[in-house]
Amino acid sequence: MDKEINDLEVKRLELIASMEKTLANTELSEEEATASFDADMAAVKSLEAKKARLETVKAMKAIKAVKEAEEEDSDKEEEKECASDEMEKDDEDKEKTMNSFYINKGVAPAGAEKGLYVQKFIARDIVKMHGETEARNILAASTSKNYASGLLKSALTTAQPVVGPDVREFIDLLTADCVVRKYAKIVSMPNNNLTYPRQRLGSSASWVGEGATYVPSAADFDTINFVGKKLTGFTYTTLEFNNFSLPGAVDHITSDLANQVALAEDRTFIMGTTAGALAPSYSLVGSAGTKITSSGTDSVSVAADLAKVKSSLQTKFVNIARGVVFGSPAVFNSLENLQTSFGVYPFRDEIRSGKLNGFTIAETAQIPSDVDTSAAQDGSAKNGSPLVFVAPQHLIIADAGRYQLRSTDQGSFEDAGTTINAFSQDMIAYKLANWVDFGVEHEAAVVVLNTVGWTNFNVDGAWQLVEDANSSTSGASVVKGKKSN
Repeated sequence: MDKEINDLEVKRLELIASMEKTLANTELSEEEATASFDADMAAVKSLEAKKARLETVKAMKAIKAVKEAEEEDSDKEEEKECASDEMEKDDEDKEKTMNSFYINKGVAPAGAEKGLYVQKFIARDIVKMHGETEARNILAASTSKNYASGLLKSALTTAQPVVGPDVREFIDLLTADCVVRKYAKIVSMPNNNLTYPRQRLGSSASWVGEGATYVPSAADFDTINFVGKKLTGFTYTTLEFNNFSLPGAVDHITSDLANQVALAEDRTFIMGTTAGALAPSYSLVGSAGTKITSSGTDSVSVAADLAKVKSSLQTKFVNIARGVVFGSPAVFNSLENLQTSFGVYPFRDEIRSGKLNGFTIAETAQIPSDVDTSAAQDGSAKNGSPLVFVAPQHLIIADAGRYQLRSTDQGSFEDAGTTINAFSQDMIAYKLANWVDFGVEHEAAVVVLNTVGWTNFNVDGAWQLVEDANSSTSGASVVKGKKSN
């Protein structure tokens, strides 16, 4: 049943990913997008309902099995007690026999105590998932109302009343924003390759005299080719984590895996990668049609450089009505607070409205602000940061549409040189894969302004905040009503 529940979760996440792609697909009409989204949403709700039913059945079976085992142990103990009573000769022997079974001590037999402990554990887990009222109904369905009430009372209290831990929702990991897919053109690549024919040179017209020969000219064409590159993510958890962690923990693991893959795609499209032929060869920073180095850090120089960017695009016939600029938050924050010699903030109002020189700001911490700008490239001056100005209608993400998230508790894999056997070590592995490629219709639609010294907050590009593990403990074990002496 665990595998069936995991399979349902995988299907649910695939449908959610499909819904996200539908929203991002600009090629669909509003009616088509709505129909596709509603169909996926209905399927998600159906899977969630089925998963909840399976989890309830699983819990009920576990309770029933433990109760039957407890009753069997209790019957055996009663048989032993009866046999022992028949063999007793006097009151002293009878008292010893009673003591051996802890009747006077008020301690349950070992088998019954173990069974009750397991029942309490399962009961607490059901309360976590469904709440106390629903948990009582679930337990009563497989036992009895009185037994269910007694079990919950025993499971949720101890010999001394304590303050129960008030556990809330998960705190999400802090990560960078994915920005490129919000603006780029997403095209389907079902065969994992795609070709766009492109006219790179047009014919020409000439003025000639009467009876003069026409001046010949020839247009020229090439192709833009996309070949899917496999982008993957892999993680794993223990079976105990899946079974006994807080509700929603597994959802967070798989959602984070999907987010990390999306961040890797975003990072590669903007900055490129060292993965070589395994990854797309195109990147905005590496393959821009125009690259400009900033001329200064004062407001006059900054304004002149921004004007040069816009002119570079417009003089190459690029429509920048929907222009976007990708950059580090550090650069935009510094420009917002840049003053003239008269104490005027020339860029503040526009930046606070989400624009820079007419371009929509799309900031991401994955773009570094500590690029080495020293002549010798020796790290002596790490104060550079690229601003990437684009006409987004010319950016292309070719997507094979094979977004697959799978899980397994079989086989083995390597992690940092250590072999992990999923089956023998009770591990559940999750892997996600998609096939994509990047490119632009015209390289002239991308201009990179390599800023130097525009910000003094110089940090490397990053996609997640890795924090020190919190070693604090809950104060939930304080005894109620305990008085200090």
